[in-house]
Amino acid sequence: IEDGAVLDGGFGLSKIGDDYYYTFRFRPEIAVGNFGAGLDLNLEFDQDGNLRTENFLTTSDYLSIIRYLRWGRKHDPIYARVGALDYATLGYGNIMYLYNNSPSLDARTIGIVLDVDMDTWGIETGYANLAQAGVLGLRGYVRPLKFTSLGAITVIGGATIGLSYVTDVDDKAGYVDGYYDYTAEEFIPTDNRGNIQISSVDFGLPIFKTSVTSLELYYAYTQILDFGSGS
Repeated sequence: IEDGAVLDGGFGLSKIGDDYYYTFRFRPEIAVGNFGAGLDLNLEFDQDGNLRTENFLTTSDYLSIIRYLRWGRKHDPIYARVGALDYATLGYGNIMYLYNNSPSLDARTIGIVLDVDMDTWGIETGYANLAQAGVLGLRGYVRPLKFTSLGAITVIGGATIGLSYVTDVDDKAGYVDGYYDYTAEEFIPTDNRGNIQISSVDFGLPIFKTSVTSLELYYAYTQILDFGSGS
């Protein structure tokens, strides 16, 4: 749609207690220029057509209608997004690819993405949950030929070299096994392997890019700390 606005949603039948409701879910994005706002409207109607008002009782209920706010789009000079992350990707996606920080429609977290492309260099960032520790991803890259006269040459002028690092900074991220202590009311880990850490280096050569499609050759080498590697 013009200005990049999109509309997603669905409908169904829900049972809450002994009552049945027709459920309509709309997830539109309203875009004006570089600014966009993703909304999440959850409307439930009883068999008489009355709206179930329990979904709109508090201020937080109304704030939850806003899924995310964004400025720009991925690969723009400046791209920022706060709220639900649906398709967060770093670089060529060899570590973080189409990452979603909200496991369900009713369990959303507030994450942030901030990318800056200064033509000669740039950064990509992603953090899953501003309220607590979570997945953190960083990628920095340079286009070394842009610092020379060769930077004006088609194709090779856009060659990039990037470094990425992704981890989960939650102190429970390394729990593999354990049990729940009902007396202490806490989970006791018996196998904690620590926070996973993954890094990579990549080299890219963009062949062409249009508003519809693009072609890019790249190579990436990825290392999982204390585990394995691949390319």
